[in-house]
Amino acid sequence: MELYTRYCEMVYRHCYASTLEPEAARDLFQEIWLKVYLGIRRIRRIESFAGFLKTVIRNTLIDFFRKSFPHEELSSELTGPPKIRFPL
Repeated sequence: MELYTRYCEMVYRHCYASTLEPEAARDLFQEIWLKVYLGIRRIRRIESFAGFLKTVIRNTLIDFFRKSFPHEELSSELTGPPKIRFPL
């Protein structure tokens, strides 16, 4: 609980600054703390918690934006070799 109290404001600020949507920020906030709770046993020393938390934040935000803005398939015209035209 002490780690949550110490870092909760920082986590929410990251979420809100990245999304600018309070509802999305709250959802991400909860998802991040769930991942932290499930993965905290992986860190060996409490001193490395801040680094672990920042990694969870970064990866969760990346996943959020990947889901929010899926990649579109490029047409074969764009994926083929480049067509270079030289002026005559």
